Amino acid sequence: MGCLRPLPAPWREITVMSIRERAAAALVRAREAAIAVPATDPPHRRRLRAALTRDIATLLAVPADHILVGDDLLRSHGGVPGQLITVDDPDDPDGGVRFIPETGNTGSGGGAYLLLDACPGCSGSPGARGEVPMAAISGLADLGNYQHALRLDLDRPPVPVEFFHDPAHAPDCPLRTATTEHDTEYDPEPDTEG
Repeated sequence: MGCLRPLPAPWREITVMSIRERAAAALVRAREAAIAVPATDPPHRRRLRAALTRDIATLLAVPADHILVGDDLLRSHGGVPGQLITVDDPDDPDGGVRFIPETGNTGSGGGAYLLLDACPGCSGSPGARGEVPMAAISGLADLGNYQHALRLDLDRPPVPVEFFHDPAHAPDCPLRTATTEHDTEYDPEPDTEG
């Protein structure tokens, strides 16, 4: 057996915050996102949000205090707002990433999350209402794969089925509706030729 080598030094300085400081920072992020503190939701919604927070923190290997789960006012289920998950990344100039739970995901593990991003078919359109589900993320490598494809202008992973009828699309988005089952694995770069 070989000798254990020491771990390499961290590539960036890590600032250690007390629980009190992390709690204050989490309160500021919640208020900036217009999330009521203390929570005014019924207990079952608070438990769901806590479970989603823990699950995504584990999935993406980020501290739970960098995650906010609030109402998704665009996507509702039976009149009840869906869950919008914002993961704050202080090292990212864009601020972080947003997700919604995959249909049926209760935050109890095993479910995927749908990464929200600009639709290549309608993001510049005045009728677009926000970001749409562009990739199913079930692990940190899935997120890395999506970001790698964007950065190098490669083919993106297939969009999840939830992409097609998402309410954030502009009404006239050419990619909004799948016409066949085969369309669920379309090329997300719209054809601009004739």
